[in-house]
Amino acid sequence: MWNRVEVKAKGKAGFKRNYWNCVVVAMIFSLVSGGLSGNEQRITQQVEENYTDPAVFLEFITTPKFLGAAAVGLAIGILVFGALEVGCSRFFLLNQLQSASVSEMGYGFNHNYANNVGTILLRNVFVMLGVFLFIIPGVIMSYQYRMVPYILSEKPELGPKEVLDYSKQMMEGHKLNSFIYDLSFIGWMLLSACTLGIVGIFYANPYKYASDAELYLAIRSGEIKTRETPEEPEDVHVNTFEL
Repeated sequence: MWNRVEVKAKGKAGFKRNYWNCVVVAMIFSLVSGGLSGNEQRITQQVEENYTDPAVFLEFITTPKFLGAAAVGLAIGILVFGALEVGCSRFFLLNQLQSASVSEMGYGFNHNYANNVGTILLRNVFVMLGVFLFIIPGVIMSYQYRMVPYILSEKPELGPKEVLDYSKQMMEGHKLNSFIYDLSFIGWMLLSACTLGIVGIFYANPYKYASDAELYLAIRSGEIKTRETPEEPEDVHVNTFEL
């Protein structure tokens, strides 16, 4: 069984070894995900403000302004965020093995893009359905499919069902410990909030992403092993798993 202290220590080491590239990748990913979240909140607020009368509500949701904002948010969320999440996962996964290039963020766009987008979308739908049923099933599903972007970053040719099933298999027996692991970063989240996100940008976010990648490696291998940075060419591929 993996140990969260060792996972975080190895994540921190990988992050510090390639500090600025990690900061840039984490910042880009956070800006995109934060922008999407903000857009969703604005749309939700507008809907709530205008849901006073069915006729008024219907007129509001058919206005070009509302439809345009919703369409842009949906398009970015589906067509950009999924592939970007795979690329970000790819970067931090490689970075735990050797210093990775920021260009790895484009991996999800350049390697079976449609499959990456479709699989991430399907994962999100399942998690949302879990939330709609009740909060707890949604949380469980989010942990159950936690490894999807990492699996895609190694095997983009796998179909959605294969990726989701493999993530579910990987997380069997690890969901609770992963939840506790996530809770251990609350202090960094609070510190980031208190500094208006500065600590998050330059330390907490890339540290968390690097540790998350190390967590994937730990669960996949079944144990934490001492690794040295390998001397390999730039086009090296992550060690792949077997189904």
